[in-house]
Amino acid sequence: MISPTFRSPLLLCADRRKILDLLRDAPMTTGDIVKKLMWLDRTTVMQHLGVLEQARLIMSKKEGRCRWNYLDVSTIQRISVNASRCGVIVSRITPPIDYRVRI
Repeated sequence: MISPTFRSPLLLCADRRKILDLLRDAPMTTGDIVKKLMWLDRTTVMQHLGVLEQARLIMSKKEGRCRWNYLDVSTIQRISVNASRCGVIVSRITPPIDYRVRI
C-alpha cells in the first residue's frame, strides 16, 4: 500500500521541501522558519507546517508562546528502508539520527 505522503503532491511544493531542509539541521521555532522564508507570511508557513505534521514528516511541541518544530526522523527512515528494498537510494534526504533532540 502506498503511503498518503506519496499519493498527494505533498513534496512537490518547494516551500515544504525547504522547511524540511531547515528542520533537518536542527529543530526550529515557527518564528525562526518565517524569518528564513521571507517570501512567505506566517499564516502560509503555519499551513505548510500543518500539512507536514499531518503527513507525520514533522512533529511540534509548544513551549510557552513558542512552537518548536522537529523533523520526524522515524517516518523518513521508514521511507528510506522501504525505498532501499526497491533499489532506490535516498541517503541524500535521510538525516543522521540525533538522539539528543529534545521532545
